[in-house]
Amino acid sequence: MVIKKPNLFVVGAMKAGTTSLYYLLKQHPQIYMSPVKEPHFFSKDILLSSYDPTPHESLKSDIKKVNYEWYLSLFKDVKDHKIIGECSNSYLYYYKICSKKIKEFNPEAKILIILRNPIDRAFSNYVYFKLLKRESLKSFEDAIKAEMHRKNENWWWSFLYVDIGFYYKQVKAYLDLFGYSRVKVILFDDLKSNYEKTIENIFDFLEVEKDVSLKLYTYNPSGIPKNKFIYTYFESLFINKNFLKTLIKKLMPISMEEKVRGLYWKFAYNAMKKLLQKPMLSPDTKSYLINIYKEDILKLQELIQRDLSFWLR
Repeated sequence: MVIKKPNLFVVGAMKAGTTSLYYLLKQHPQIYMSPVKEPHFFSKDILLSSYDPTPHESLKSDIKKVNYEWYLSLFKDVKDHKIIGECSNSYLYYYKICSKKIKEFNPEAKILIILRNPIDRAFSNYVYFKLLKRESLKSFEDAIKAEMHRKNENWWWSFLYVDIGFYYKQVKAYLDLFGYSRVKVILFDDLKSNYEKTIENIFDFLEVEKDVSLKLYTYNPSGIPKNKFIYTYFESLFINKNFLKTLIKKLMPISMEEKVRGLYWKFAYNAMKKLLQKPMLSPDTKSYLINIYKEDILKLQELIQRDLSFWLR
């Protein structure tokens, strides 16, 4: 029996459009994406050793089951697909370990990286975690102040809102190991402003058919509830653990479960967007973060040959 290994790794930053990109790639007939969106196979040990303040630590419980056999089983339904992929955004932040492990696992793999303005990304990450009740600090500014302590205490990586956004070394590690021909960097802004051209460029990179009709959806919206009572009621029915989600997980095979779950979350996310409003980032905080990120952004734009000056405005 031929072991089917992934040859595409989407390692883009959290809250930068990785989920939308994952579901978009899944629609292409020549591309097979892992039915579990984020296996975190190459970052498992790091994640399990970190501290997650979430009461039920649900993410950790999922990651505990990850092993080599389980990981390969995610690709057992691959047929004649040209691209076999998975998407774990922890691979970018933990670039020192994950880039080398992926290279050893499949030296011929392609790497797809999606980046977002690090300031917008950090704030969106914080707001999203507040919405999920994973973040206890009342303001983004308080979270920034707490970040050094969190890093020293080995907190779960996605609570390090600012640190995640220093992309230069992260991207450079993958480019150095795999080369420019096997690494594609796209921007969250590209997906928003020029979706068709961006997708065409991705398909060129993956060497798959371009004349395919695909739909781009927004997932994991962040924001604050317009009406707390209505949102809490909606959340209790469709977001938190409930009978329907439990039934789907218990009765359906993993491939079918993922399809049904995808439709379920598509409905939930579309409804969520109507119930949420976007908070504003303080101008002073934005200026502070621009100064922090400026050097890294300038080095990154030279590395990937993209004008990123609009990130500094």
